[in-house]
Amino acid sequence: MFYMQKLGRYKWLLSLILLFVLVILMREQIVRFLLYPAPSIQVPHIPPEPLQNLTVSVSEDLQIQCWYHLIDNNHPWIIFFHGNGENLQTLWLAGMFREFEKLGANYLAVEYPGYGNSSGSARENTLLESAQAVVKKIQSEFQPQSIVLFGWSLGAAVAIQTAVNPTTRISGLILASPWLSLEAIAKEHYPDWMVNFLLTERYDSFAIAARVSIPVLIIHGSRDEIIPVQHGRQLSQQFPGLFQFLEIPRAHHGDLLAFPQTWQTISEFILNFRAE
Repeated sequence: MFYMQKLGRYKWLLSLILLFVLVILMREQIVRFLLYPAPSIQVPHIPPEPLQNLTVSVSEDLQIQCWYHLIDNNHPWIIFFHGNGENLQTLWLAGMFREFEKLGANYLAVEYPGYGNSSGSARENTLLESAQAVVKKIQSEFQPQSIVLFGWSLGAAVAIQTAVNPTTRISGLILASPWLSLEAIAKEHYPDWMVNFLLTERYDSFAIAARVSIPVLIIHGSRDEIIPVQHGRQLSQQFPGLFQFLEIPRAHHGDLLAFPQTWQTISEFILNFRAE
């Protein structure tokens, strides 16, 4: 009887150890599941008019799909990085490309690795490598006068990391609902111990913002419940070339890009990069 009780305790301890090891082994998958919830909606290989498809080869195993519209190469280019729960088709259905069209600029939206028809897996390093490859592709193929990076939510972190790379030669930066770092925003929603244990990605925008010398426009919703507005406020103080920090009253996280004031401010910012 005593032997059976002792054996039962060992089984419980062994099960706990095995569970702990399993969590350790799967923590990257857990983070990817939470951070990169790619939509299930299918992205067509041929985009709706007037968009064109552009495939950017990052490596042998990583091909990135982009949708773009070239209006006039003398106009600035806007390269857009979407949020973690979107893809090119959801952007189309939400009317994002119609808003881009109104800006009178050339524009391109980037699909992340593992999203839509882009190959590979979404990770911090693959997103950043892809972003840099897309910028270099636009520069080599179109020789643009200027490039403005525009990122929303997760895309804002990608845009900052891309802009700070001196080889990309970016002219301006638009950040909608940016965070200070992935760790900081994760701790807004989860216990510190869980974040410290699970987190394998960084996206530390605050640490590199001071190295971004180009003009920066930051737009944030006052009622953002996902990335609170104080992230945008604090981040704005780090940019030496801050153009404007705009706080949209009553805007939440999901509807920030639906406010006319958001697009009016973006339009005014883009005017600074038009060729004379």
